[in-house]
Amino acid sequence: MAHDVFICHSTKDRVVANAALARLEEAKIRCWIAPRDPVPGIPYEEQIVEAIENTKLLLLIYSSASNESGSVRRELAVAADCGKPIVPFRLESTPPARAMRFYLTSPHWLDALTPPLEAHLAELVVLVPQIIQLTSGIGILEQPSLRDVAQRVQAVRSEPESFPSHRESASEQTADAPVIFISYARQDNEPTLPGHEGWVEILRRVVDLRLRLLLGSDVLTFFNRSLPFADGQDALQEAVRSADAFVAIVSPSYLCSSWCMRELQQFLGNNRHDTGLYPVYKTALDRDSLAEIPALANRVGYQFYRSDEGHEFPFDPNLGKKGEREFLNVADALTHDIARNLRKRAH
Repeated sequence: MAHDVFICHSTKDRVVANAALARLEEAKIRCWIAPRDPVPGIPYEEQIVEAIENTKLLLLIYSSASNESGSVRRELAVAADCGKPIVPFRLESTPPARAMRFYLTSPHWLDALTPPLEAHLAELVVLVPQIIQLTSGIGILEQPSLRDVAQRVQAVRSEPESFPSHRESASEQTADAPVIFISYARQDNEPTLPGHEGWVEILRRVVDLRLRLLLGSDVLTFFNRSLPFADGQDALQEAVRSADAFVAIVSPSYLCSSWCMRELQQFLGNNRHDTGLYPVYKTALDRDSLAEIPALANRVGYQFYRSDEGHEFPFDPNLGKKGEREFLNVADALTHDIARNLRKRAH
């Protein structure tokens, strides 16, 4: 039977694994789980490998028991070898064993550390399909609006039967959400191929969704001139002034744009120590061109291209699987750094 999710778990966590199975399948998300799905007459190990090869996502019920399980570790190894997304559903704060850390580099950690479990299962049902879309071959380019995804997540979180009554409402959470401002020159968002989505728009979608997954809360990500604060220049100034993270798509076009330079200088003027600035490089730049902007010159930034024998190759999801994979790897590093710094500031 075709399935979407392979549920990997220790036998000691079978109760939680079965609860996750029930909720996912109620939502029409097809699952494969042992001991329910293996059939007699075929070697068990072969069935496990085949099930992982044919799944879209591996859901790991993570606990101290699974952390010590050799069977769990072997299943993770098969999933990693097949390039399958691994999503840990964390029941305990136990640090991964050294042998496990190799497989648990996923940005999609979902926490279920605090009761009630049902609340976290409800959130799992909402997020799993979105993770599948994001990590599938067409996920970045054809996924539905991430604002819609966020609203569905917030609706689940605000259900009274799923969460304690003292939780903030969705609107209150959004009001307190960190603001991510993406500053760019319009030329850098031109589609690589006709009819495709712009590069900066794709980056915004990935940053927006992955930060929601990493932080477990809403974020407000702005990347264009159509901002919901007000009209015209006032809207731009308010968005930049409110930014907790400022992602600058640095390119020759960006450095030549007086508009982009004003955005950058306004952010730096509100942030004397340059914290919250994340330079993204789509193409190689001569360091001399950055000399007059110390905040950029003194930072390594995030390189979305590679150079090979004098040729430059962009990391572009519009240019096939390899470009998409390289793009996501750097986007992961960027969103992890933003999330870590936002957590530090919150404390």
